[in-house]
Order: sequence, then structure tokens, then C-alpha cells
Amino acid sequence: MTLPRRMCALMVALTAAAALTPFFGCNTNVAKTQAPVDTVALAQEDMEAGRYAEAQIKCEAHLEQSPDDHSVRSLLSAALAAQGGLVLIDILLKASAGQGSQGGDSESEGSTEGLASVSAFLPAATLANVAALFAANTHMALIPKASRTASMTLQASLFLLFESMLRLKYLQENPAALSSLTAADAKRIVASITEAATLSAGSSNPFAQVASSTSQSLSSMPGGTDKEKLTNYVAQIPLAETVALSKPLYEDAAESNLSKEER
Repeated sequence: MTLPRRMCALMVALTAAAALTPFFGCNTNVAKTQAPVDTVALAQEDMEAGRYAEAQIKCEAHLEQSPDDHSVRSLLSAALAAQGGLVLIDILLKASAGQGSQGGDSESEGSTEGLASVSAFLPAATLANVAALFAANTHMALIPKASRTASMTLQASLFLLFESMLRLKYLQENPAALSSLTAADAKRIVASITEAATLSAGSSNPFAQVASSTSQSLSSMPGGTDKEKLTNYVAQIPLAETVALSKPLYEDAAESNLSKEER
């Protein structure tokens, strides 16, 4: 999906105004008003330096004392996602530069356009990366919607979308995983895409369009269950190659990327 120039400009604005503040050391309000100050500030520095595991540890330590600190929980979510190969600020910058385009007419959306249009932004479709994004979204879900800032809402919608798309990519590359997909896993994929579309409703950024079009495509797929709809959706995605599968999609995903709170 080619990113229109006005969309690219919008993503630049989102990057500067929304994405940078909660993930890096620019949020001076957090550092000044929330204790322990040093732990939070150091976690932000770790994120900026790419030390995502260290940032995770510091955020978890802070949340043990202040579990309702939504800013730090958002930062922890970002640290977990980054360990799964998804650094949100990098994706926004890449999108704003017009990179990752799959080509084709941006005004024509096919039923599998959603996955095709974001594939270039996704990390490798591994169980460990899926587990990391799942953990990231688990923490974002702990932040009440009414308490989220605009940047948190953006983060939540994009993390849900990218986790779901990574799961679809995994299913695309591992046909055996589709046949063994549990009803619960299928329900989560569909629900996550729907939630991503809901959270980004009214936004004009291209990722919001992907969430909306994919949600609509899945809804219109034949099948009486989420698994049947996903099977029909994935069947329409051209396969570059088939990768052998030896584990279920999520149940045996590596736990090393989950925070201590989920262990």
C-alpha cells in the first residue's frame, strides 16, 4: 500500500507529538512528579539507547511500588514490544519516510491488503516475537481507556494491530499452525483487529485504514467461526514459501519475553 504524501506528513506529526514523548526521555513530567525518579529516568534512557531488557527490569521494579503509574506501564509495554522486534518510533519514522510500501493503488483495498501493506513493518514471525507483542498488549490492556493519553491510545491501537498482523503472518508462513489454531487464539486475533480498528476510528493515518479494512474483510469472510474466517482469509494470501512448524501458535511461545508479572 503506497502511503500518500499527506499521510506521510501526518505520521511525521504523530511521531513528533505523540510517539516520542512516552517512549523516551522527553517526558519531563514523569521524571519530575513520579517516584522513584531515578528509576523512571534511567528506564527512559535505556529505551533511547536500545537497552530494552534493562528498561523492562526498571519499569517492573517501579510498578511493583506504583502499579497504577500508567505512563511507566506504557513504557514497559514499549520495552516488551521492542524486544520482539517492534520499535514503534522506528515504524512511525519509516512510515513517515514512505518506506515499506508494497506498491499498488492505495485507493484499492483487496481482502488481503491489510497484511500485505504492513508486512514490511513487521519483525520476523517467530513464536518469541509473538509472545513479546502479546505481553506488550497485556500491559496496555491494564491501562483504563479513560486514563489513556492520546499517545497511549495510539500505542495501544498500533500494538494490537501489529500483534494481530504478526500472528496472521505466522499462520501464512506455517500452514500447519492454521489447522491446529485453537478457538481462543482465533478469537483473540479477530478481536484484536476489531479493537485496533475501534481505537483508531476517525484517525486518518494509514495504519488506521489497515485496521479498518482488515476488520471488515474478516467480517465478510465465509465461515461460521473465527477460525473458519481466518482460514479463508489466510488462504487468499499468496505464499512466498512454506515453513515447517513444530509447535502450536501461542501456547508454547517463549516465556522469556514475558514480564515477571505474567510468569
